[in-house]
Amino acid sequence: MEAGPGHGGAGCYTVGMPRLDLNTAPEAELDRLSVLDAASLQTALDLRPFKSWDDVERKLGLSGERLARLRAATRIGETDVDVTEAPEEEGRARP
Repeated sequence: MEAGPGHGGAGCYTVGMPRLDLNTAPEAELDRLSVLDAASLQTALDLRPFKSWDDVERKLGLSGERLARLRAATRIGETDVDVTEAPEEEGRARP
């Protein structure tokens, strides 16, 4: 049986599957994860690239379970590091 399209069908994300890069994955692959509804998926595609999970939360208005499900199924970049915070931390003077 072939996996169906997203939004709750047979294509739902399963723990252990490779995580897709939220910034580069094609729309069809993100849709198959069944994590975002059609409107949220289109908004995510329109607002990419995301620099951090805080950026995703702020731009998509996601929180709680929906954000947790998206984080489990996707990553931001190769290392999934919050790239907006890391450089600031390095540049800060130590007390």
